[in-house]
Amino acid sequence: MTAQIVISNTYEAYADFLDRADSETRERTFQAIANGSERVLFWGDRHKLAIANGPIAHREQVDRIGYSATAYGYPSHPSTSLCLDILNDRQLLEKSIECAGDSRTVELIPYATTRELYQLADRLTADCGLRVILPESPKRENLWVRDYLESKLGFRVMVPQWLDGTGARLAEGFHCQTLERAVEIAQWFTRRGQTCLLKPNRGFLGMGHCRVEPNTFSSAADLLAKLERNPYLQQDAIVVEEFIHSPQQVFPSVEAIVSPDRPPQITQVCLQIVRDGTYLGEIVSAQLQREPWYSALVSAATAIASQLQTLGYIGHFDLDAIVDARGQLYLTELNARRTGGSHLHDLASALWGENYLKFVSLISFTAQDCGNCRDWEALSETLAEFLYPTEGQKGGAIVTNSRDLAAGKLGFIAIGETLKEAQAIHRAVGIRLNQAKGRADLSYNSYNRMRTSV
Repeated sequence: MTAQIVISNTYEAYADFLDRADSETRERTFQAIANGSERVLFWGDRHKLAIANGPIAHREQVDRIGYSATAYGYPSHPSTSLCLDILNDRQLLEKSIECAGDSRTVELIPYATTRELYQLADRLTADCGLRVILPESPKRENLWVRDYLESKLGFRVMVPQWLDGTGARLAEGFHCQTLERAVEIAQWFTRRGQTCLLKPNRGFLGMGHCRVEPNTFSSAADLLAKLERNPYLQQDAIVVEEFIHSPQQVFPSVEAIVSPDRPPQITQVCLQIVRDGTYLGEIVSAQLQREPWYSALVSAATAIASQLQTLGYIGHFDLDAIVDARGQLYLTELNARRTGGSHLHDLASALWGENYLKFVSLISFTAQDCGNCRDWEALSETLAEFLYPTEGQKGGAIVTNSRDLAAGKLGFIAIGETLKEAQAIHRAVGIRLNQAKGRADLSYNSYNRMRTSV
């Protein structure tokens, strides 16, 4: 088996976009991304070197669930480019060379393929004498395919022609090059009584989106002034599209991987957890296969994956979607990279095999309030009965993000044999953490009572 180095280079992939903000916002965004980078531990094989942005407090549980063969590293002085950090950090570079072993061969698996990743591969080859394989990256000359399809404009130009017969569609929309034209298009929507959404052409996690409702702005000048204060809408094209309302808050997503010489594979279908427009996690369960939007989403992903393969794209991608009040599925964007949920598929496959949906449902949650548990010792003590593997129980909780414990936030996966049981564990963990330490006694006995009422 070829050694793997998995790299959580999230900020690096969107640095040009994220750097449009002021320094305080950039730093806050960098820290938020760094806090989420710990999920890299569950990417790929269990025998690997995982590289993220900082130390991990919950390594104890990671080892306990079967990842003791995963080595971990982070730069002493992290920058916005993790791939270049590896080259500039002697200890990380030595770890990378050591990971290759006697075969002197290593696979690089990034969050997203970037030009800096190619630089890292070149240096490991030329300066360190390694054979570097990029199994989840397109050839360098085809990187434009990823960049183009991940842009809002490229998505709107290319994807609609691939959706015939799938049942999926895109919202009505237009693109433009100036804020003034964006205002004109927004007014066109609002005069028709429609809410619209203004999006930067190349963005990340909905940052910079501007929702415009009828009668929201007193004048075109008022709206233009608001847009001029939005740093993410500068220096790029803008897409203005109809806002699709989902009364039931149904936001499905599908992830797939495209290989150079095998048929594309759907890795997982999930239901995203979104509150006030913010992504907070996702649900993965066989139960989703019974949802009315499921077949249209999988059909669209399969068709698009085939076209991406023809264009020369290699690697992960996902499609985010929304279901309106009539049940119509709308695709909202394509992300040509790993996602905030890629670790769910890789982790579940490692623990329960490729057919894991026959055995478990999983809920990933990224922003759980920790109450008084502000370090790993307090957290592990409070959640001892829930931390997977749990004695006498098939479900439990796996911590995925602990870097932000001091600020009172935690990321974890709730696991149950059924979606109902996973939801019960998710709720029980939240209640336990939000009760004062020493006063809560939410054990598995009360969890068992709770799951019957979910």
